[in-house]
Amino acid sequence: MKYKIQLTIILLFCICTAHKMYAQSADSIVIAKTDELKQLLSLSENQHNSVKNAYTTMFSNTTSLQTLNLNPEERATRLTQISIGYHTALKSVLTAEQWDTYKVACEQTEKIVEQHLQKQKIKYTLLK
Repeated sequence: MKYKIQLTIILLFCICTAHKMYAQSADSIVIAKTDELKQLLSLSENQHNSVKNAYTTMFSNTTSLQTLNLNPEERATRLTQISIGYHTALKSVLTAEQWDTYKVACEQTEKIVEQHLQKQKIKYTLLK
């Protein structure tokens, strides 16, 4: 359960990042994110292409959810499924060392997102 929650939080962070870059095209978002992963994980060109394909699929699946009229539970379930598929694809491409580096980076991102959400919660509470 904790793993699903972590994956969902990471995927939501990816979505937030995508919304920040709203003015950019979907292609440039995919390129920026996969280039960032290429540098972080020292990916070979073949790995980079595989990661780009996995990220493109995840990005388009996540974006298509916005057009559906889903309740929060259905949306969370679908996001979790998309996230699991993305991470499964990554794990099949990355070496054990690269996967460990990726997991550490995801954990750091998760902490940042949790801190941000906590600040927003406090801010919203103070505004009431």
